[in-house]
Amino acid sequence: MKNYYFGGYPSEHNDGIYCSDADFKDYKQIVNAQYTTYFDVKDIIATILKENNLGGIGIYDLQGNCLAKKLMPLKPACYLEIKDNLIYTAHYHDGQCLIYEWNQNELTLRKQLFFGREAKCHEVLFYDQNHEFGVVCLGLDKIIFFDENYEQTKEILFPEGSGPRHALFNHDQSLLYVISELSKELFVYDMNQNTFIQQISLLENDQEGSGAAIRLSSDGKHLYTSVRYADILTHFEWGEQGWQPKQYYHCRKTPRDFILSEDTLIAAYQDENFVEKLSLDENKNVDQVLCTLPLEKIVCVKEK
Repeated sequence: MKNYYFGGYPSEHNDGIYCSDADFKDYKQIVNAQYTTYFDVKDIIATILKENNLGGIGIYDLQGNCLAKKLMPLKPACYLEIKDNLIYTAHYHDGQCLIYEWNQNELTLRKQLFFGREAKCHEVLFYDQNHEFGVVCLGLDKIIFFDENYEQTKEILFPEGSGPRHALFNHDQSLLYVISELSKELFVYDMNQNTFIQQISLLENDQEGSGAAIRLSSDGKHLYTSVRYADILTHFEWGEQGWQPKQYYHCRKTPRDFILSEDTLIAAYQDENFVEKLSLDENKNVDQVLCTLPLEKIVCVKEK
């Protein structure tokens, strides 16, 4: 049975990671921890933590029992992802990427990559066909790739001041889709030709805002982005001319993370006291609110 998981900033009314059923009818706190602003769920739950002015990660089983923690004299990471038995974190404030190993209930720090505070590292992505991973450096306007031995292999350079934030591949990893925080654009990069093939605004008008998250539909034909402060979810559709905007949906205040789940979109808002399940119509446009959960300051959503 499908479940949704939600985490975010500490709130007066909720803290930690919550789990709900698919219909939002039943939900409960599953991980009692602070600063669960980004986490991942596989056969374990790995989450960012902040305790006693230290930043780190915690490992929990699916019932919420803490299996291990590791805290360091760093500010909390802004991104975390599980890849096999490794856990990758990106540290915006400290300009680092940390790689942990989870093996037989033991958590160890395997590698610490330093980029400098100005790098503002914001995400890690995986280029599986080359056995590489990339670190998205918002402050350097680049994505830097490394091999399995942590040797740098290549860079993708973005326009100065664009601020790449989050990225994902299409299904065969021939194209890379990147959302920029500062310039509020969608970049499409051809991995085989090593060149940008599209650069398009996330907004209909020149509004104030900040690019936040990006998701691709399971059939690869629909792409969605969120823009904070402009409070817009943009739906792009793939066609002969590449990605073209089909809808600018005016959502609630400060959208952050969201996921696509069947014919719905689950949206988290940093400055609202609820999360929403929104339906998608026959054209895959965002349609209407189906239901909500009373959770505040949520910035990460997962499905399992």
